[in-house]
Amino acid sequence: MSWDNIIGLEREKSILQRAIISNRIAQSYLFYGNEGIGKKAMALEFAKTINCQNPIVKENSIYACGKCVSCMEMNNLSHPNLHLIYSIPAGKASDAKSDNPYAKLDEKQITEIQEELKVFSEDKYHKFMITGAHNIKIDQIRDVKRKISHTSGASGKSFIIIFNAEEMTREAANGFLKTLEEPAENTHIILVVQQREMLLNTILSRTQQIFFEDLTIDEIKNGLVSRCQIDEQKAKLIAVLSNGSFASAKNYSRNEFTDLRLKLVDLLRTSVKKGAYKIVLLDKINEIIKENDSKQIISALLLFELWLRDAYSYIKTNSEDKIINLDQLDVIKKFSSYYKTFDYFKAIELIENSIISIKKNVNIQLILVNLYLNLRRLVYKFC
Repeated sequence: MSWDNIIGLEREKSILQRAIISNRIAQSYLFYGNEGIGKKAMALEFAKTINCQNPIVKENSIYACGKCVSCMEMNNLSHPNLHLIYSIPAGKASDAKSDNPYAKLDEKQITEIQEELKVFSEDKYHKFMITGAHNIKIDQIRDVKRKISHTSGASGKSFIIIFNAEEMTREAANGFLKTLEEPAENTHIILVVQQREMLLNTILSRTQQIFFEDLTIDEIKNGLVSRCQIDEQKAKLIAVLSNGSFASAKNYSRNEFTDLRLKLVDLLRTSVKKGAYKIVLLDKINEIIKENDSKQIISALLLFELWLRDAYSYIKTNSEDKIINLDQLDVIKKFSSYYKTFDYFKAIELIENSIISIKKNVNIQLILVNLYLNLRRLVYKFC
């Protein structure tokens, strides 16, 4: 990973590189913004560049060489100056006292953590997540403080990087506050969060805060095309759905939800047929529910909503320029020409309400049946 391999975030890169070049590196940083946009990758690249043995300076930018021992160790997360803190499971109860926060974890949990770290070292956009891990505990803070004190004479600068710092328990946050107030020499701290308001104000006031912008649709699309070998049309669909997060986009790319989008469009065709249609509609809905979980159905509903927006856009502009579902262009044109008076805004509202109901664990069959019956009513203008 290098600065150039981090998607977008040019402003954020510039801020951090200028800090290195001018030797004005803050003691503590807060990186905040949506999940999956590259905050963790940026934190690690910042630490790597500062510890690089042969950095490359180009005008107003500075790069890690990527080849020295320090860079290689940073890449695989084994650098002695790198200290990562993240939520771990509660572990088994034990009377034995230990300063090691991992002492209570069983072999399966330790293996999972090691595997997650390995995947993350290879893909900095991997959603780092441990089963049953919801909190960062006080003994993790103490453990890192102890390690820092033992390596105070090491060359380079130490970095404490806390993933999802808002997951610190109250006790851990208060303990960490002391670390911020009395930082160890040559040690820098980076808190990575989604919701900074969940942190103590006393912690916020002691950090230099950098807001990370969501990635643009084009940045995500191009990243999917170049890194995941996804065709451009599908990449654009995924990019629109990913809400500015490349990690979410990668997750969507692994699922064939675009095919499910077409099934939802087909349900619309079925629902507006004249004559007997209810049995066929119900059979198709049951097949979708059987083959897909709620998350996949929600993703497909969002894409179906975009499909309807495309149809409305084409009615209003008679142009293909803003259409996202380009693989459905002929179908969209035909639908929009046939249903020009269709209440697209009401249809989109119905879809959004359906998504909310699914998230509330309402019966999915009932939700989809009601959705398509209501869409039929919009077509035929009756209640």
